[in-house]
Amino acid sequence: MVENNPLCHNTEKSSKKRGSVYRRLIFWFVISALLPLAIFSWFSYLQATNSLKNAANEELLQSATLNRKFITTWFDYRFMDVSIQAESYSNVELLQMLSKTGSKECAISKLYRTDYLG
Repeated sequence: MVENNPLCHNTEKSSKKRGSVYRRLIFWFVISALLPLAIFSWFSYLQATNSLKNAANEELLQSATLNRKFITTWFDYRFMDVSIQAESYSNVELLQMLSKTGSKECAISKLYRTDYLG
């Protein structure tokens, strides 16, 4: 008898409609909450990516500058060492002795004997 009762049948339709409206409202509330969150997350991701790229570029630039300065300083000191050695009297004597004697081995052994062995 309940099945033939139009009032009972009507309440089932209204509960289905209410459930359907409820689901639609929940769906749109979730979408309206997640959409701004997704947009904000995307812009935040882009900003973080750009910040990290800029920081990496700055760090690489500083590292390259420091390496360039180190290499330049190293070569400057080597050129100073060569200049000092070129002006050294003992090195000048050695070169003169080597140029006067035809044999390099004789000159070096003679110099070694006189300087180091006494």
